[in-house]
Amino acid sequence: MLSDTPIKSIYFKDLTYNGADVTEEQEFLVVTNNYRAGGGGGHLADAEQETILASTDENRHIIIDYIMEQDGPISPEPTDNWKLSDIETNGDVIFVSPSEAESSAYETDEIDYLRETENGMDVFAYRFDKTDEEDDEEDSEHPRKGIGKNRSTLVKKKNQIMLKDQSE
Repeated sequence: MLSDTPIKSIYFKDLTYNGADVTEEQEFLVVTNNYRAGGGGGHLADAEQETILASTDENRHIIIDYIMEQDGPISPEPTDNWKLSDIETNGDVIFVSPSEAESSAYETDEIDYLRETENGMDVFAYRFDKTDEEDDEEDSEHPRKGIGKNRSTLVKKKNQIMLKDQSE
């Protein structure tokens, strides 16, 4: 059920399925963990719901079991079937991730590599505005001015540092 009840955060916006808007009459099975299904975080607090299957298996173990049952390697591909909604911020949205995730960040224009921390983690910024580089150059007051434009320079510097460290 799509609720008209105002909530603090909007989790879904312009929800579609197979290219068509989702309607009140449609029913879907939602797979989630027991915390969310039990109302944790308030995600399903007002939803009309019926538990079809309750299990003590953790989501990650179900995925591991599925992968182990497959014959040969699996090659998952991203579907890009969702995105974060644009928001207005007074600053950058910064997050830290293991350095192994760095290569994935370069596959999107929304994530910029910023620096490496002292303990080897990488710091990234998420661009909610998704403006192109020409807009960044025209708007000198833009809070993310130059970050995307300088990303290739940052990547090259990071790679040079990595190559130097690996050769020593």
